[in-house]
Amino acid sequence: MIPSTLTWEMEQLSNGVVRLSFAGQSRMGSEGNPDGQRMQKVIREVLANHNPSALLIDLTNLEYRFGDWIGAVLLGARAKLGRGRVCVLATGETALALRSLLEFGRIDRLISLEQDVGEALRCLSGAISSEST
Repeated sequence: MIPSTLTWEMEQLSNGVVRLSFAGQSRMGSEGNPDGQRMQKVIREVLANHNPSALLIDLTNLEYRFGDWIGAVLLGARAKLGRGRVCVLATGETALALRSLLEFGRIDRLISLEQDVGEALRCLSGAISSEST
């Protein structure tokens, strides 16, 4: 089994949005399950300790190619925060692989995948501003 190179970093943005960036090379298929479990644990800890209004999951520095496990990571975050409060940022091959999984599993109806940080923040700001009205 290939060892994990997964790392993460948290950044508090405006309006209570937290940007959680994951980096490294994720393992493929079921070998990636431990990566998914680590990501879920990190997300749970960030949500519990920082109580964000929304979560931007930044995967621009993560190499992801294949594995259903990442769907559980994203859906777990959405289950904690609610509709429109989780957005994924990814580019390149990672974005292509994610888009395929999200569309096939119809997760794209629940969680937005963006390739531009500005668009991701606009997506989240819509959910935040609708809460305050």
